[in-house]
Amino acid sequence: MLILLINRRIRYKKHILIMKYICFFMLCGILSVSAESYAQKTKLSLDVQNGTLYEVVSEIEKQTGFMFFYKSGDIDGNLKVSVHAQDKTVTDILNEVTRNTDLIYVVDNKHILIAKKNNPAFQQITVTGTVTENEMPMPGVNVVVKGTTTGVITDLNGKYKIEVSDPAVVLVFSFVGYIT
Repeated sequence: MLILLINRRIRYKKHILIMKYICFFMLCGILSVSAESYAQKTKLSLDVQNGTLYEVVSEIEKQTGFMFFYKSGDIDGNLKVSVHAQDKTVTDILNEVTRNTDLIYVVDNKHILIAKKNNPAFQQITVTGTVTENEMPMPGVNVVVKGTTTGVITDLNGKYKIEVSDPAVVLVFSFVGYIT
């Protein structure tokens, strides 16, 4: 009789744990769908005819809270661009401006870095691992690059895979009920 009660109690605890995971994943899904970056929300109108990329960047900075960073040697000062944008997002405008160039951009909050495609700053490093407690995998753990919003969540086996641009970055692991 005692064994039967223990088995029921263990099954009950497993069901509660599974329900917690389901609620957690549903919440994460809702938050990730509703989370939208500032660059994807901010709309502006821009009209530059036969101007330089510097003029486009300057105009975007004037109309928004973005700050651009670039190495002047990476951007051809003679490159002429024309942009006619009416209520377009910053990312749409930058996609249009950099389309036929060897330039790429990265948006991080209100900072935009523009560089050549072969720039070592854009070399991505893949970091993988497994989060466990007492040798048991922990699904649903948040793995975030410290000081950024870049992150992933561990899968059902506690595994994660995240792309970083610097081997010296610090990863922060957090889970409800645990110390970060």
